[in-house]
Amino acid sequence: MGKLGFLLNGVLVSGVVSVLFLGAEGVASPVLDAPLGGDSSKSDLSALESSVAIQPEARNVTELATAYLDRQQPGLAQAALDRLPESAPDSAAATSADSAAEASLLYVRSRVALAQGRGSDALAFSRTALSACERPGAACQGGLYAKTLHQIAWLEAMTDAGVQDPAAEPDRARNAMEGAVREVRLVANQ
Repeated sequence: MGKLGFLLNGVLVSGVVSVLFLGAEGVASPVLDAPLGGDSSKSDLSALESSVAIQPEARNVTELATAYLDRQQPGLAQAALDRLPESAPDSAAATSADSAAEASLLYVRSRVALAQGRGSDALAFSRTALSACERPGAACQGGLYAKTLHQIAWLEAMTDAGVQDPAAEPDRARNAMEGAVREVRLVANQ
């Protein structure tokens, strides 16, 4: 019985190891859960990571950091943003496209700071993004401008309510957001 017990134990261990590595369905389990897009989103993310590794421009880094934020990975988004300086130098030679790219990058920096529980940093980045959009000749998209205005209103309401990390205090953050939305509506109807 000793050899048979040893053989059965080996079969059991190999079965457990197979289920751990291959999953109950018999196919390899992903290391990270992909969003609803499936394999195409994995290849898109890989392409973004490759483009940032080859040429870390503001546009590429912004797209990669946004993709990481969409996957609830703010640490990876911060690591991608760390490949660039905090802000582009102000100069008269800066083009409107540079201002738009800077504003977009600052907006993403704000989202990352908020996801990491740094509300005051998020507010500072949002205000800087808004001022970049409001520069003469800036070519910010209307959607970015509106999102930045809304985020500033919400972050100011959160700061007034004493909330730094909305994940730590979701009820207070939700109440602050409701107050900010009401305030934006009142201003918009004037």
